[in-house]
Amino acid sequence: MITADAFKAALAQFAAGVTVVTTYNEDGEHFGMTASSFTSVSLDPSLVAVNVAKKAGIHDTLMSAGKFGVSIIGVDQAYIGEVFAGFHKDVEDRFSVCETITAETGCKLIPSALAYLDCNVWKAVDAGDHTIFIGEIMASGTTERRDPVMWYDRGWKKLVPAND
Repeated sequence: MITADAFKAALAQFAAGVTVVTTYNEDGEHFGMTASSFTSVSLDPSLVAVNVAKKAGIHDTLMSAGKFGVSIIGVDQAYIGEVFAGFHKDVEDRFSVCETITAETGCKLIPSALAYLDCNVWKAVDAGDHTIFIGEIMASGTTERRDPVMWYDRGWKKLVPAND
């Protein structure tokens, strides 16, 4: 078995888009986190998955809420991703750094994101120190095309054409 450091070093070489995942509790308090561990799963039904650390503050709320929103952010929204990742400790209310809308499920979405998805948890799969939340997409939206922000080699990156 490899060490945690070797695992992190290897996976740091995989570029991933950046999302903001949101949910809320029974008191109506909203929670959000930045996640690059996000993927499509199925076309029929329309499913996506996000991996959430069990120690993450949003984990238990997401488990009990049974719904989540995903906003795929653009390179011009890297600051939003940083805030939801907890990089800016001076920001008390993460939702204060961006406009949000409330989806059908009650989750907050970022309407200026590249795309957003409103999901009900279809299945939660135990996966070591994480839970894989598979969500059935109830609604989605997109905005104008622009470059995504990427997470690569433990930092924020932007795309450049491969043939340049």
